[in-house]
Amino acid sequence: MKRKHATSAAASDEKEREASPTRKRALLLVKKLVEQAKLRAEELRREMEAGKKVLLDALDAEKENMDKDGNVTPQAFTISVRCVTGLYRGRKFSMEMDMLKMETTGKIFFIDLDSTNGSRINDVELEPHEPFELTPGKPIKVEVGAGELEFMIEPKS
Repeated sequence: MKRKHATSAAASDEKEREASPTRKRALLLVKKLVEQAKLRAEELRREMEAGKKVLLDALDAEKENMDKDGNVTPQAFTISVRCVTGLYRGRKFSMEMDMLKMETTGKIFFIDLDSTNGSRINDVELEPHEPFELTPGKPIKVEVGAGELEFMIEPKS
């Protein structure tokens, strides 16, 4: 049986003592990283669940507008309009100044198509081509050039 030298045994004991604090620090660092990873994983799980809920709610909302075969059912709205309009300063008249757009979600938007004199809804100046959501069941005042429209959108029962 071979016998170790006393000097090599002492050197190996010394290395273990030196490596021990370094190893402890490394283990603590690994432990801390694992804890942080677990916290981040839990945070991501919560975010995923919240996103899943948003998507499922949107799907449920869409299902309300679909028949049993999955086709979107049209929704009817009655729009009654009181309109006072006429030629504006430049005596030019355009037929395509604005647009009403209804999405499948049922939301209705008014869009200014870059009209010469601009559009306003309830005294709010609209930006061209920026959809402005209209609220069904509330009176809406639309000003286009010198013309003024007042109407209310109500879902048809």
